Amino acid sequence: MERKLVLSGNTVSYRLEGKGNTIVLLHGFLESKTMWNFFSRQLSKKFQVLSIDLPGHGKTDVFSQIHTMKLMAEVVNTVLENERISKCAMVGHSMGGYVTAEFASLFAAKLSGICFFHSQVEGDDDEAKKNRDRTIELIEKYKVSFIRSFIPDLFAPENLELYTSDIEKLKAEAGLMTEGAIVSALHGMKQRMDYLELISTLPFPVAFVAGKKDVRIPLEKIFSQVKIPPHGEILVMENVGHMGHIESKEKTLAFVQSFCERLW
Repeated sequence: MERKLVLSGNTVSYRLEGKGNTIVLLHGFLESKTMWNFFSRQLSKKFQVLSIDLPGHGKTDVFSQIHTMKLMAEVVNTVLENERISKCAMVGHSMGGYVTAEFASLFAAKLSGICFFHSQVEGDDDEAKKNRDRTIELIEKYKVSFIRSFIPDLFAPENLELYTSDIEKLKAEAGLMTEGAIVSALHGMKQRMDYLELISTLPFPVAFVAGKKDVRIPLEKIFSQVKIPPHGEILVMENVGHMGHIESKEKTLAFVQSFCERLW
């Protein structure tokens, strides 16, 4: 069921499906809650599934010139409070994983487990911050061209032809975002904290989903991070880039469902 919540004059759009223990699904940069449609339909057979459009994405309004991970995590928490959800598992794709890490730093008692879905917990180094700045300049001048080149790069090269239709849909959805909304997210990611120490102290399981062909997040980085939590799990896939929910949807769904079933 599609729902809306108004916070300080801004609308937050989210979807709630199913009954049972709650799984929160958070999308990535330039995406929306629609990326989880397949997952939500399947997982809602056993769980209550909450999919949220983060600030500036999908049908949720732009809240600020900078959408910090803290701001996004607090929006997620407000939605949980509005739905009277006191405990959940959280799965975050890419930027959604950064929001998940920030949520864990602020509201760990509300979590039963978290999954970094093609995401990781280090903050941006100096070079990454410079790349964010260059991207911001590109967006302000050439938004459409940036989106056209950015989206295909998220897939393994051998999957580009296979998922042409999905790629075009992603481009179209990202194209609906304003330049301001995109830049707000980039500033927020650039400023995010480093959460390596945090995950070493978490009292619940932490999972990672990774693709060997992911050019955004090196596999070596994920291998080093999964060793840090007291309880860490990982799914690594051949011939998959940054978009496992499309490139290997059955396998990634099975992993997420199995992980969440063991949390309660």
